[in-house]
Amino acid sequence: MTFIKWLLGIPMVFIVLWFAIINNDFAGIGLWPFWAENERVDVSLSVLIVFLFIFGFVAGVFFTWISYAPRLTSEKRKNKKLNKANTKLEEEVVVLKEDLSSLMKDNDIEPEEPTKKSWNIFKRKQKKAKEPKVMIEE
Repeated sequence: MTFIKWLLGIPMVFIVLWFAIINNDFAGIGLWPFWAENERVDVSLSVLIVFLFIFGFVAGVFFTWISYAPRLTSEKRKNKKLNKANTKLEEEVVVLKEDLSSLMKDNDIEPEEPTKKSWNIFKRKQKKAKEPKVMIEE
């Protein structure tokens, strides 16, 4: 997934930078809600394009993070519960192994080695050689 992000992101950055370099003119920007209506700020279009691109990226990351925040907290809680349950199970396994070894010592039983099942899916089955038929003549 990260490869696809880089594959799409790097050309996008180059396109935005190329577009910003081509547009070197100045533009008057009016910031009406913050300043008076007739006041304008002259800004280079290249700076404005790069600034708006970065602002849009940061805003997108922020809103994505906010939308995933509840899910992340619930996942953290679930992970904590699972870790607690896992430690309890590990302790039970240790106790059960000790009980098993003590029972085996009491009954003089030697532990067996676990056998591995080999799944020979990709091996060819060897054909058995047929025994020659012997004809007995009378």
